[in-house]
Amino acid sequence: MIKPAMWQVIDGDTLLCEVDQITQLLPTPLRVMTRNEALVIIAYEDWKQRVLRVQAKRGENRHE
Repeated sequence: MIKPAMWQVIDGDTLLCEVDQITQLLPTPLRVMTRNEALVIIAYEDWKQRVLRVQAKRGENRHE
């Protein structure tokens, strides 16, 4: 789970769902509300690939 602000950095699109729907909707990136706070749930491998993509892009921009 990550905070929505971090998710915006690595992608942005989520599907709003209820906590009891999570297992049925994964591996789609999901957004749930719990205790008045939004959380993004994403499979680890998907998250890892997206973070690596952002890091590679930032590395390319430094060399320009």
